[in-house]
Amino acid sequence: MPTGNGGGDSTCLFTLDNPTVSSLASAISCLQSKITRLENRVKVLESANVNIKASVETSASTMSAVSPSETKAIQSFLKEEGSFNYPTATGFYGTVTKEAVKKFQAKQGLTATGLVDKKTLEKMQILVPSVAPSMSTFLQQITL
Repeated sequence: MPTGNGGGDSTCLFTLDNPTVSSLASAISCLQSKITRLENRVKVLESANVNIKASVETSASTMSAVSPSETKAIQSFLKEEGSFNYPTATGFYGTVTKEAVKKFQAKQGLTATGLVDKKTLEKMQILVPSVAPSMSTFLQQITL
C-alpha cells in the first residue's frame, strides 16, 4: 500500500508491504534529495522576500517620508516653480510628482532621483520665499 510521495518534480513512491532494505534506502535517498531541493527553494524565496521587503521599505522611507499634506505643499511649490504640470496638487506622491521632482533636481544641479531627500528639500526651502511665498511657512516646517 502506498504511504507517501514527495510531490514536486519527481515522485518518491514506497510501500510498507514487505519492504526491503534496498527499497527503504532508495526511498530515504529520494526523500532526502527532495528535502534538499525544497530547502534550496525556501532559501531562494526567503532571499527574494528580503530583497522585496528592503525595496519596499526603501521606497516608503524615501518617497513617502512626507505626509499627503506635505506632498501637496511640495507639489504646489513645484507648480509655481514650473516643474509640476498636473492641474492641481493632489497630495499623492506618484509618477507625476516623481517626474516633477526629477525635473526640479536637474534644474538645481542635484542628482535627479525623483525622491525628495534632504538636499532637495533644503533647496526647495531656500527658494520658496521667492518662488512661492504663500507656501513658505508650511514648506519651511517640513523635515526629513
